[in-house]
Amino acid sequence: MNIRPTQASTFALVRSGLQMNFAKLALAQEHVATGRRILRPSDDVIGTAKSLRTRKQLGQLANFQAAVDTSRPHLEAATSSLQSVSGLLSEARALITQSMNGTLNSGDRATIATQLEALHDQLVDVANSKFGDHYLFGGMQSDAPPFRVETIGGQERVVYHGDENVHRVAIGSDTQLGVNVPGSDIFGAFEYSGASLTGTTGLTLGTSANQGSGFGELHVRHDATTGAPGSGIALANGGADDTILQDHVLVVDAT
Repeated sequence: MNIRPTQASTFALVRSGLQMNFAKLALAQEHVATGRRILRPSDDVIGTAKSLRTRKQLGQLANFQAAVDTSRPHLEAATSSLQSVSGLLSEARALITQSMNGTLNSGDRATIATQLEALHDQLVDVANSKFGDHYLFGGMQSDAPPFRVETIGGQERVVYHGDENVHRVAIGSDTQLGVNVPGSDIFGAFEYSGASLTGTTGLTLGTSANQGSGFGELHVRHDATTGAPGSGIALANGGADDTILQDHVLVVDAT
């Protein structure tokens, strides 16, 4: 038996083809109008996943860029202040070198001392530089001047009142950058002085120069004295085992 397509089925087939082509044309026009290859997740599931992942990465990069842009003015202000410090230190070095000239009299050196004091005050001002409402060199405590002039032991000293913390910002997925340096790291160098001895250790300073920083402890034992309350004291083995250095006086009360 021969099967012949009817006019209605042929018309339906043509109409279906036209509708499909119109849909493809409309989709192509939409692609051209939007400039996008993927308009709906159903257009390309794998491509949609890649696109979402890329969009997330772009968002992270934008955040990193924003952090860098926000931190740059702070770093530029700190750099400018440190350049001023370098200039002041150069002036102070030149004045100190000048003061070592043997032809200067006491009046000349007094004038240089006055100039050095003025440079000192300028350095304190620079160390307390601000960016906006925040101090640049106070660590994370940026709401109060980090350096203050105080009288300690009858002498004026510049004391650091900031902290040692560093404010860091993320500039990459695993990278952070510090946008400040605590003032103690920049201006808080140790003030060297000679060694000092306290107490009755029997120690004395040597005749040569000494230098260093910080504090140290020297423990000296005295364990060669024997005796009992009421019967007096005596040195064991004539004092040969005594570890006290140099001459030492033992003070014993009446008891």
